[in-house]
Amino acid sequence: MTMSSIRKKVIKRYERLNHDSEYQDIGTLIKERRKELNLTQETISNGICSISYLSKIENNQISPNEFFVREIMEKMEVEDSIYRKTLEDKNYLEKMIDHIFYNNQKLSEDIYNDIEDCKHNLVLNIAKLGYIVHHNMWDDDQYVMMLENLVQNMDDYELKAYLLFAIMYNVSNNMFKNAYDLYLTFSHIPLVDDKIDALGLEYAYMIFQELKICLNSFSEYETALALYLKHSNYKRATSLRLLNIESLLYNDHNKALEELEKISVNILDEYDYDRYHLAKARIVFKKNSYKESAMILSNIGEKSFFYYDKMILLYEVCLKEEDEDMISQISKIIDSLPHDKTKIKSKIYYHYLLQDSRQDQKEYLREIAIPFSVKVGDINSLAKYTDDIMNVCIDASRYKEAMMHYRKYKKEVEKIYKLSS
Repeated sequence: MTMSSIRKKVIKRYERLNHDSEYQDIGTLIKERRKELNLTQETISNGICSISYLSKIENNQISPNEFFVREIMEKMEVEDSIYRKTLEDKNYLEKMIDHIFYNNQKLSEDIYNDIEDCKHNLVLNIAKLGYIVHHNMWDDDQYVMMLENLVQNMDDYELKAYLLFAIMYNVSNNMFKNAYDLYLTFSHIPLVDDKIDALGLEYAYMIFQELKICLNSFSEYETALALYLKHSNYKRATSLRLLNIESLLYNDHNKALEELEKISVNILDEYDYDRYHLAKARIVFKKNSYKESAMILSNIGEKSFFYYDKMILLYEVCLKEEDEDMISQISKIIDSLPHDKTKIKSKIYYHYLLQDSRQDQKEYLREIAIPFSVKVGDINSLAKYTDDIMNVCIDASRYKEAMMHYRKYKKEVEKIYKLSS
């Protein structure tokens, strides 16, 4: 996925909105179905149109009339309900968004089971992408890539839903620069639905905090919170407050603790319960209360989404306590955990902690941690790693090298700000 290509397609879509037929961009569907059947353009076009005309349709260079679409689809045995948008399709998408908004995974799974076997349907494929991001199936990017080629055929509601799900997908894969670029496109589409916009604003706030773009981020936070409360969505509202607390952790752990104490643990679901205790343990750790931090972490079980993060913080606690036996035990547990794509950022930090000497730390920062943070646009981690490598350089009286790393950091931050200009 290239963000500039999506933006160009969205712009092109608006340019063509007023004069295209119902079958604009149906060529992508035709091409996919033809290849699925292993048929040539000559075979499909025979008796219907010229090969060159079909080629132009498949490349979305022209919008065919109903006669050609019907004839081609009949030859490929595709029912008209597959390529015509219906109110029932839109209803499925609206329900999927509703279940994601209220974080009801069981009901979103029921929707997915109803539509799973429907192929080549734009609206239902957007709904399937919603299911994928809602159920944390981050290795499945087929719908993200496929739907990118169909943005010109989406109405505002469908386009905004697709961009929201693509933003969620990129954030969960730590691709914050991609997510930010997508949000800029998302934010320029007219308001279509409170629920889509509330979720988009929540993710915008998350992205802005990660990229250290704080110009309007609290406005996004407050607007999203107001929309959640408007719809009596107290779980999402609480989850958003936890996100704010996690952001405060970087700069003001006292304020973070103050905000955390306003949250009632009794209303939290399992995911946010563990998230709450991880945040609290991190706050207490920053206040140098290491044993208390370890006690708080005991609330997070082995099956938790945050178990990997728990064990890394526990590893840090043991480093501070200089408990060599526990350091060894926890290290073995972390190394035995299955690979999780969403935990790459945490894994890189853990391997940084494993470096014994200052020189090893410097090399790891320069070769692994800093390049990864630049790649995904994780400015918070980049700031920490840059500060650490500068300290190593300064301790070795390598002041020019320290300034070089600082200039590189500033250059990356400037790139992010240029995206918003």
